[in-house]
Amino acid sequence: MKAIEDRRALIRINEAADRCFGACIDGFEVTRQIRPSEERCVHSCTVKFVELSSLVGQIFAEQSGL
Repeated sequence: MKAIEDRRALIRINEAADRCFGACIDGFEVTRQIRPSEERCVHSCTVKFVELSSLVGQIFAEQSGL
């Protein structure tokens, strides 16, 4: 059961990274560098994603009686 939970967590982290990278990074294929503003955007996006995922998990646990 622990391995399944770890796998799901890793999938969520990868999803967050993909979404945040896509939403925040412009021109990476040309410059191959991330600007400070893009780095802040990715950080903020990732934090929000993790917080939201945690909140959804808590609500789910409360509703399912876990």
